[in-house]
Amino acid sequence: MFDLNCKIPKDKSKTKVRQQGVRPSALVVVRPSAMGSSFLRAVTVRTDDASSRHTLAPGSVLVTGGFGGVGRYVVDELLRSGYRVGVLDLKEAPALRPNACVHHKVDVLSLDAVTRAVSSDGGYDAVLHVAGIPHPLDEPAKRVFDVNANGTFNVLQAASCTPSVRKVIFTSSVSTLGFAFAAHRLAPSFIPVDESHPNLPQDPYGLSKVVCEQICRSYSDRFGLHTVCLRLPWVWLPEDGHDERPYYRTLIADTLAAVGGSSDHDTWHKELWTYVDARDAARAHRLALETELASTHEAFFITGPHNWTQVHDGRALVQQFWPEAAGSIAPSFDGAKDPLISHAKATRLLGYVPRHGVAHVLGEVGEVT
Repeated sequence: MFDLNCKIPKDKSKTKVRQQGVRPSALVVVRPSAMGSSFLRAVTVRTDDASSRHTLAPGSVLVTGGFGGVGRYVVDELLRSGYRVGVLDLKEAPALRPNACVHHKVDVLSLDAVTRAVSSDGGYDAVLHVAGIPHPLDEPAKRVFDVNANGTFNVLQAASCTPSVRKVIFTSSVSTLGFAFAAHRLAPSFIPVDESHPNLPQDPYGLSKVVCEQICRSYSDRFGLHTVCLRLPWVWLPEDGHDERPYYRTLIADTLAAVGGSSDHDTWHKELWTYVDARDAARAHRLALETELASTHEAFFITGPHNWTQVHDGRALVQQFWPEAAGSIAPSFDGAKDPLISHAKATRLLGYVPRHGVAHVLGEVGEVT
């Protein structure tokens, strides 16, 4: 059995931030070699009081849920970037990559098993916690909450017990806001929505993500463990399966019909017409891994480059479907280009810029290089 209090708060002498004769906003993070992590070997100073960008020697990363829909793209992104990747997943490894990763066939609800996986072979340098139930529609409410909240607790507890782990990236959701699965009408307080918007979930999935983010913050506050929560909207997979491209084309057509008046209801307005390509979501995970932020805990919205209608101004969509929010649209909001949920903070602090529009997801244009 593992001691649940197996790690005391980090000694400040072990991770120092000090001035190096540069402008006061330029921070240099010095990582001792004794910690065994290869993440911060090469340091590039960035004169920005919000974050410091580092050139990293790829280290070892554990991805929970790495054989799932989003997790597969995250794992591929890391492997292409030279990381040594372990996957914690009850699923079997895909046939195309049976030996590309170390597979830990572990239930995220087993704290002992998760801790053994995180600490195996001297311990991973970071954990990307992607595993979880992705919506509240197919599972009982209690299971949705248990798997997401308790699984996240186990990952953070295991990471705090493993000295080599210095960062956990958590795959959160825009459902923290509460819109997508609201039982009663819940309008945005302002457009574009950003990280300052209140979280008001009415469903077990959105509630579980809010709790998960608080778990991350609590472990950052207690142990100095760096945690980053990436709030993803509906992740669109650039694949031809029944639930992917054909389905996306149908929902776009339904939305356009509702906007044009040939249908009296748009069932998708609660999503704020916001999506992200799985490849952009994966790159955001890598950027969060590789960016040293001044704060030990941050949350970011990670969205696509525009609303999924591709042709309708976001302002007009709000005025038609969310009239109570029409008076709270920022003057700077470019409805023709900008998504209604903003990724501006991620662009500013992580360098995230979405590369894949709807046409890329649907395979109507070539790959982005």
